[in-house]
Amino acid sequence: MKKIFFIGFLVLGLVSLTGCFNQYAPPKKYELTAVSRQQFAVHPTKTTLLVSQPVPILTYQSADMLYVNEHYQLAPFVKNTWSVPPAEMLFPLMTQSLQNTHYFSAVIPAPTFAYTDWRLDSHVMKLQQDFTHKPSIVVLELDATLINNLTANVIANKQFYAQATAPSDTPYGGVIAANIACQQVMDELSRW
Repeated sequence: MKKIFFIGFLVLGLVSLTGCFNQYAPPKKYELTAVSRQQFAVHPTKTTLLVSQPVPILTYQSADMLYVNEHYQLAPFVKNTWSVPPAEMLFPLMTQSLQNTHYFSAVIPAPTFAYTDWRLDSHVMKLQQDFTHKPSIVVLELDATLINNLTANVIANKQFYAQATAPSDTPYGGVIAANIACQQVMDELSRW
């Protein structure tokens, strides 16, 4: 009888211990990968462009995947994150999207000591899944400024906004919608 009690206690302990390990499992990590494939020139101009690392507003400096359940209240998913902060994910996507236009003779990611004609600065203003909509949506906002490097004058400034409906009200559904919104922003940035 003691042996059966001991085995039962051991099994119960292992099940409880497994539950503890699952509770502390590392979060699932996701990426933005959408780039624009739009090509606007057959032969590039002699113009060169420096793309600066996007600067996130304070809310988006971490890899947290943020969501809204109530208006004006942001919260991070606990078991789901971005692989890196959103600005770091958007940087190579912006550079590749602008290279794909074939408009510039060179699109160079910062930092560099190379001289370029233009510089593109940007700020990540928002990337969040909004559950106040049914089904949920993901919103991406990027503020971009084009600067003439010779004169240091601002040539243009534009805010890019995209939203996409999530195929499911889950973090992964939000990742799919975020990539759709990212594709929209990259396409619009390339056209701009």
